[in-house]
Amino acid sequence: MQNKKQQNYRDTTINEVGRLQPQARELEVAVIGALLLEKQSLEIAKEIISSEMFYDKTNEIIYNAIEILASENKPVDMLTVVDQLRKTGELDNVGGPIYIAQLSGKVVSTAHLEYHCRIIKQQYIKRKFIEICLHDSGIAFDETEDIDDILYENSKKMEVLQEAIIGKRDLKSLNEILKMAIEAMYERKAQAEKGIQPGITTGLADLNRITGGWQKSDLIILAARPAMGKTAMALHFAKRAAKAGTSVAMFSLEMSDISLANRLLLSETNVNPDDFKLGKLSQQDTTEIEKAVGRLYSV
Repeated sequence: MQNKKQQNYRDTTINEVGRLQPQARELEVAVIGALLLEKQSLEIAKEIISSEMFYDKTNEIIYNAIEILASENKPVDMLTVVDQLRKTGELDNVGGPIYIAQLSGKVVSTAHLEYHCRIIKQQYIKRKFIEICLHDSGIAFDETEDIDDILYENSKKMEVLQEAIIGKRDLKSLNEILKMAIEAMYERKAQAEKGIQPGITTGLADLNRITGGWQKSDLIILAARPAMGKTAMALHFAKRAAKAGTSVAMFSLEMSDISLANRLLLSETNVNPDDFKLGKLSQQDTTEIEKAVGRLYSV
């Protein structure tokens, strides 16, 4: 009896409150367009979002097709996605090949893909939260329902939302992990044949040779006694990574942002640090610093 009543309440739609649901249609289009243009984009997106998180049904269908191609280790591009949608009979439902082609043309940059995916996920969680609240508030008006049952069911739903927010990693079998390891090995092999280092460069040839560069999921600890140059070394690593095209964020509990910027500037010049601190700079020093600023601006 209770399940039947809950099903009736579950049919309540967000539209009944007369407000537009949280959504990010333009970002959904941008994300799918990025996936059609860059192979690496899919690895970023699938760690954050899934097809059910898309508000627009058309975008959901297209992303689901991309997920299927990825699960079958097939390339993802405009042609393969069109072919996959044709196989499932959904190509006409999403606007045909023309709409798929338009998606890739609406991408300004793939640099902010992760940020865009997180906004899509956030909007999805908001919609689910509203749905739960509407459903449970409807049940709460029913005098035949027990409040303990309502709260218990609500807590279980909220746990699911919490898992969606923080992410839940499913257990993987050894076969799945080995498959991922082999795929990563072949990717490194292909990069090596092209002379590309698999990790993020450290800026030091010997350290790159030992580590292969900074790797994903690795925790690197730089330790030494006080005044041994830890900050200078960390700035060197950050600068070289940035120059190689990797986005870098640096946090310091010891030095202000200006102090870090000063050290970064000096690392790009031959200006005496004491003269820089006291303002005793020659015209040549000033020119050299200004050129360093220009170089760092372009990173």
